[in-house]
Parts: sequence; structure tokens; C-alpha cells
Amino acid sequence: MKIRSKLITAFLVAVTVPIIVLVVTTTVQTFTQSRNYFVNSASQEIKQIDNAFELFFEGMKEHVRYLSDDVRVKSAANTSITNYINRSADMTPLSNGDIERNIYEFHGQFREKHPNLLNVYMGTETGGFIQYPAEPMTNYDPRKRPWYEQAKQAGGEAIITSPYQGVSGGPMISIATTIESDSGSVIGVQSIDVTLDTLTRLVNDVKIGESGYVILVDDNGVVLADPRNKSNNFKNVSELQNLAMYKALQTQRDSTFSVDTKEGEVTVTKYSSPNLKWQFIGVIESSDIEAPARNIVTTMMIVLVVMLVLCSVLGVLLADKIVAPILHISRSLKGIADGKGDLTQRLDVKTRDEIGELANYFNQFMNSIGDLISQIKAQAQTLHSSSQDFKAVAESLNQASEKQEQSIEHTATATNQMAAAAQEVARSCVSTQDATEQTDNASQNGRSIIKDTVVQVEQLMTLMRDASSATDELENESGNINKILNVIRDIAEQTNLLALNAAIESARAGEQGRGFAVVADEVRTLAKRSHGATEEIDSMLNKLVERTRFVSAKMTTSLEQSEQATTQSNEASETFEKIGLLVQQIMNQITQIATAAEQQYQVSEEISKNIVGMQASTSEVSKASQGLSNNAENLLSLSDDLNDLVGQFKL
Repeated sequence: MKIRSKLITAFLVAVTVPIIVLVVTTTVQTFTQSRNYFVNSASQEIKQIDNAFELFFEGMKEHVRYLSDDVRVKSAANTSITNYINRSADMTPLSNGDIERNIYEFHGQFREKHPNLLNVYMGTETGGFIQYPAEPMTNYDPRKRPWYEQAKQAGGEAIITSPYQGVSGGPMISIATTIESDSGSVIGVQSIDVTLDTLTRLVNDVKIGESGYVILVDDNGVVLADPRNKSNNFKNVSELQNLAMYKALQTQRDSTFSVDTKEGEVTVTKYSSPNLKWQFIGVIESSDIEAPARNIVTTMMIVLVVMLVLCSVLGVLLADKIVAPILHISRSLKGIADGKGDLTQRLDVKTRDEIGELANYFNQFMNSIGDLISQIKAQAQTLHSSSQDFKAVAESLNQASEKQEQSIEHTATATNQMAAAAQEVARSCVSTQDATEQTDNASQNGRSIIKDTVVQVEQLMTLMRDASSATDELENESGNINKILNVIRDIAEQTNLLALNAAIESARAGEQGRGFAVVADEVRTLAKRSHGATEEIDSMLNKLVERTRFVSAKMTTSLEQSEQATTQSNEASETFEKIGLLVQQIMNQITQIATAAEQQYQVSEEISKNIVGMQASTSEVSKASQGLSNNAENLLSLSDDLNDLVGQFKL
């Protein structure tokens, strides 16, 4: 954003913000004052209505006092006034005696002089009743009526009953007071019925603003007058909960509040009459209250727009006036910037304000810059000569460093090869030593295994000798078994012969020897089976003897081979002992060779490290010399560029 735009914006903000704050503050105050004005004006109107009501009711009280104090009314104590208790009849006060006729005529005269009075009547302590105008009566006892009871309870003060809807459809009240004799005893109660049409018309005619009106509600919550909705008259407020305003009247505790209705938002203010205990409720549309405030706000917005336009024009003029010298300097500086190093140009000073001082300071700055450029130009020539000398020295140093680096590289290569050879010898010695150790371990394991084998072969020989002896004994026992079998065989043959003889003898005996013959047959059968079993055992024993002899021969052969294996194992053990001694000698010689190779490798490695260090140092020197050479070339180039740049300035 340019300075001109910034100045115009700052000027507009400086003017607009206070105006907007003023408009907002004024708007809020205007709306508040409009609401307060409505509350005050509505309160004044309602108080005037309340005063009119109180004056009216006070006049009605005076009327009823006047009637009760009249001698004609008090004369009712001297006679019995007609009553209509437990009967229906037309009232005929004119024909019921002079006292009753005088009272009736007095009531009539008073009623005709006061058109607001509907009925003028009285009741006595005996139940008598006189009313003007007369009308049919049915079982009427005045002593049980509210107006009579309230008047007696008031102790001589005039009372006003609660409003009720009369036969004409309008609100009515009764005003009554006691009739007392000269001695102060109560004779009865004098009362009048008063229509409130005049008062309700007064309420209906009240206008608050353009749309405001007043609602009258008695001390029991009954609506006496609602100018906008006459259907609400003589309904209790609790019966009108479906209407937002009447619902708010019961829930709101503030004397003034706003409520949304079907017709829109309205503002309500309540006033309670201190004497009547009735409520006068002022209602007005909120838009009617806010109309003056809206008009003022509209006017102020128009003034605000006009002021913004004027301030914008004034801001543009002031900004142009302030920015003009700055633009002149800007154009001059642009000419100097486009002059390609012309330091002879100066700003034209036309004002004596801060901008003029800025131009003077800039001209002084240009003079200082010219002097500085002259000095830089002289120093640039000197720098160019020094750069050329420095470049020659750096190139010589670079060449010497390269030769030294090549020599060190050759030496390092030879040293590395020697170290590698020594390391290889050491690794071979280590490998040979490991193989020798493995050979020694293997010979020791072989010697141990041979010893174990000799022991096991000797144990096997012992077992084989025992087995051979057992085989011989088994062969001898088999011969003994054959002898026993021969005895058994002989016994079986003799038993067979005896059984045959027994069978012959039993046959000779005939029927008596038949049982003995059966036994002889069984014995002969057993003898045959014994002979057969003996033959089978003899066959098995022959086979066993043959196998035993075969095993005995094999055992003898194995025993001889075991003795040979024992002799050979002992010889092998002695051979492994000799191998172990030779392996120990080889291991000692290899260890000496490995130690010498390791020492040679360490010395070669140390030499290699030193050569590598020398090579790194030489390489760094070579790099440094190369860097010096490059820097010398760059410095020479920069000095050339600096001379060219300084040469562009016009002094």
C-alpha cells in the first residue's frame, strides 16, 4: 500500500471511528429514552385515570352516605318493611304503607338525578327490602347478600363490592353502608348499583402513542376492560393463559417488560392503584416506542454517510498535498538509480520541511559515497598487483607439493605390500598352529579311545571265556539229559508191554474185566504219548548239542581274535604317544615363527601408519596449495571485477 493510500485510510479511520461510536452510543441512549418516555407517559396517563376512578367512587360513597343518613330511610326502624323471604311476589312499595312509600319515592328521586345509578335499594335487619325501580322478587333475603354482609363488617364505612357483569353487559359494582338509628344501632344497609360504563369508556379512550391502550383488571384478576379484545372482559387472567400477554402478566415480576404476541412484540407496564387495588396495564407496540429512535438513527446514518464522503474528499486533498514532495524526491531518486553509477547527480531541494532536510541529507550522503568510491578505486589497483604476485607463489608451492605427494605414495605402496606379506605369514603360522593343535587333540583323543578299546576288548575276552565255559557245561548237561531220556524211554516201553498184557488178561476175564481193559487202553495210550514226547525231546536235544558245539567253536575263534586285537591296540597306543611328542615339538617351532612374523607385521604397520600420516599431511599441503592457487586466481578475478565496477562510477 502506498503512502497516499495509507494517509487517506488513516484519516478516514480517525474520523469514522469516533462518529460510529457516537452513533452507536446515541442510538442506544435514544432507544432507552424512548422506552423510559413510554413508561413515564403511560404512568402519567394511568395515574390520571386512577385519580378519576377514585374521585368517581368517592362521589358514589358520598351518595350512599347521604341516602343512609336521610330521616325517611332511618324511619324504617319504626315499622316492618316488606320482605320476600320464602315467597315470590311483585314489589309494591307504594301500597305498603307511608314509610315504605316515602323511602321508595326518595330512592326514585335520587336515582333520576343520577343516571349512572342503576338501582337504589335497602335491606333491614328483619329481612325487609325496598328497591327502586321495583321488580318481581323470589325468595330474596338481603341479609345474605355480599353487599349487606360486607357493609356490616366495615363498621360504618362505605364499601365497594367486586365488579360484576350487569344485565346491560357492562361492568357494575355495588356501594353500600350501614343505616344506623340515633342510638347507633344498625337498622339495615343502604346500597346503590353503579354502572362503570363511563369509567370503562374513559379507559377505552386512553391512547398511549399511536397504538397504545390500557387494560383494567380488578383485585381478583378479572379483566374489566380490554379495548382491543372485548371478548376477554369479565374473564379471569388465569383463564387467558393461551394469550402470551396475559400469561406474562402472571409470570413477570417486573413492572415493565416486553412480550411477543401474534401481532408482534409489545411493551407492557403495570400500575397498581394503592386505594382500589386494581391494576391498570398499559400496552403499546414496541415498534411504536422505537419509531422516534429509528427516525433519529436514520438521520444520523445519513449525516454519517455525508461526513464520510466529505472526509474522503478532504483526505484525498490532504494526502496529495503531503505526498507531492515525496513523489518529487522519488522521481529524482529513480533518475539517479537509472544513471548507471553517475554520482554527480543531486536532489533539488524545494521545501524547508522534513522532506527538504531528507533531500539535503541524501545529497551529503552522495558526496560521501563519491569520496569512498575514489578511495576504493585506488585500493583496487593495489589489490590487483598483489593478487598477481600471490598467484605466482601459490602455483610454485602447488607444483612442489604434487612431487612430494607422488614420492610418498610410492613409499606407502611398498610398505603396505611388506606389511601384507608379514601379515600373511602370521596368518599362515596361526592356521598351521591351529591345525597342529587340532592334530595333537586328535592324537590324544585317539590314544584315549584306544585305551578305552583295549579295556573293552579285555572285558569282552573275559565275557567270551565265561560264555565258552557255560557252553561246555551246557553240552555236558545235554548228555545227562539224554541219559535221563533213555531211562524214560525204557519205562514207557515197559509200561506199554504191561498195558498190553493187562488188555489180554482183561479179555480173558470177559465181562468182568471190561473196565480193567478200558484202563489198560488208557495206560497204553499214555505210554505211547510218553514215548513220542521222549523222541521229540531227544531230537531237540540233538539239535541243541549241535548248536552248542557250533557256538563253542565260534567263541574259541572270537577269543583268539580278541587277543590279537588287544595286542594291536597296545601297539597303536604306543604309536600315538610318539605322534603326540612330535606334534608338541612342531607347535613350539610354529609359535616361535608366528611371534617373529607378528613382530615384523607390527613394525611394518607402524611404518605404514607413519607413511600414511605423512601422505595425509602432504595431501593436505597439496590441497592447501591448490586452494591457495585457486584463491589467488579468484582474488585476481575479483580485483579485475572490482576495477571494472569502480570504473563504472562517474565521479
